[in-house]
Amino acid sequence: MKILIAEHLNSEYNLLKDYLNEQYILYRALDGEDAVFIFFKGMQDIIFIDLMMPKVNSYEATDAIRQISTSVFIVAIADLAEKEKINFFLKGFNAFLSLPINKKQLFDILKTSGT
Repeated sequence: MKILIAEHLNSEYNLLKDYLNEQYILYRALDGEDAVFIFFKGMQDIIFIDLMMPKVNSYEATDAIRQISTSVFIVAIADLAEKEKINFFLKGFNAFLSLPINKKQLFDILKTSGT
């Protein structure tokens, strides 16, 4: 399975990489614009995208990716209040990964994604 991690912070990316590197093929985008470009070139199975991306924000990137594929599983990485989580599904995200990143939640999301 190919996973795109759109995360500009090395600390968050490295944590995800440590959890996923041995089982999955990983791609990294440092901003939202790169995320759209990398997805277009590689059509990854799942995307983890930080909400606070530079250049093109995660909402705009998700919208652009949804124009390419409606089936890719997109996970927002964010620290959110419960009431804010509902908006994610309306914006094209399939799930969200809470901060700080929890390994169990991460693998539960991967199971749920069906990929």
